[in-house]
Amino acid sequence: KVLGERRLARCLFVGSGPLPLSAILLARNFGTRVTCMDKAAEAVSISARVLEAIDLTQIVDVVQADIFEAANLHEFDVIFLGALVGMTEEEKQKIIQHVFTHCAVGSLIVIRTAHQGRRLLYPAYDERRLPGFSLQAVIEPKNEIVNSIILAEKPLLCALDVQVRDKHDAQVYKDFRSFTLQHISES
Repeated sequence: KVLGERRLARCLFVGSGPLPLSAILLARNFGTRVTCMDKAAEAVSISARVLEAIDLTQIVDVVQADIFEAANLHEFDVIFLGALVGMTEEEKQKIIQHVFTHCAVGSLIVIRTAHQGRRLLYPAYDERRLPGFSLQAVIEPKNEIVNSIILAEKPLLCALDVQVRDKHDAQVYKDFRSFTLQHISES
């Protein structure tokens, strides 16, 4: 429901771990091409063997890398951050800022976090700290599911590097902004 009609062709899952269940579900249920990224060599090795055993290596890749070294974040429609990516709110904030800086306009970020008593198990992230992303939804489960999810999008208007030199430029920017906002709200 949250994604509407949006097609997610390429997804990156950061901190996918040794058993990339989310990647497997995305690939099997939606035909989504997924890249699993983890810093831990052992997690990557196990994950690759699991994907090979269930014959998903054609649609799910596994790479050992640090998110700060990834040069291709602009290629993904959605970037998932695992619950243990960034063990403090400050670490998560740096990672989210990095993703914002390098992902494409219109890209989604899905941040696994925890709310209330579940913060004892997983690090929390306050969605009000999202750097530039437009918050789309916060999903807090009320059952046995532990992780909450924050869904946000990199908006079009953040990509505009506008320099207003005179009154004419100011009017052109104002007209463009109004036109863009009108067409975004209509779609």
